[in-house]
Amino acid sequence: FFGEIVAAHTASNGGASDWCKLKEVNASFLTTDDIGFEYVKNNVWNEAENGKFEKANPEHLEMAKIMAPAAVTIGADKDPTRTVYLQKEYFETDGVVNYDEVNAVILHECHHAMSIGLIGFDLGEYTLSWKLDEAVTDYFTKKVWDKLTEGPLSPLEPDDYYKYSNYSTDLSKRNGANWYGNIAAEIADKVGESNLAQAYFLGETTALNALDADKEFIIAQIKSLL
Repeated sequence: FFGEIVAAHTASNGGASDWCKLKEVNASFLTTDDIGFEYVKNNVWNEAENGKFEKANPEHLEMAKIMAPAAVTIGADKDPTRTVYLQKEYFETDGVVNYDEVNAVILHECHHAMSIGLIGFDLGEYTLSWKLDEAVTDYFTKKVWDKLTEGPLSPLEPDDYYKYSNYSTDLSKRNGANWYGNIAAEIADKVGESNLAQAYFLGETTALNALDADKEFIIAQIKSLL
């Protein structure tokens, strides 16, 4: 996917994407137990203080199950290659994996892995900053999805992405009308898509300052998602 992400963003922006860099990302398709275990071990548990985190320990395994998300991208401070873990059961129906949904989620998670994630632009509340990051991530992900699904030979349509995205204010109606990316598009129009991209992918100072100048507008847009 990674070369395709860079190529798609280059095409959609009419030139070389200096802000979208190819990088190594490791993707693993795991069971619920495994993804929870790896997530807690890499992001939550401090083995230096608390000892080893082991599947053989029932309390550790229970913690892993509780914290197991459908997909997670490990933070750069814990894993420089930004490993993406996908929970196998989440994508299965009667033992059959929906690989179109898997591809959509991997594409989203790989944008997290290839980006700074708007670090340096603080909205004052964790929930607002998190919602902004996810909205912008899905916005750029959809651009790549559109490039990958264009043409008469593709079995998928651009709008298929909406039904695989978890970022909608109404998950019972995943048709794009309530999609977080619409808010990101409004922000891109306000601050300039290049500024949004450079802030998101690189944490570039001038771009972050451009977002900061319109912070109140951005906060109002993100609050509409709550």
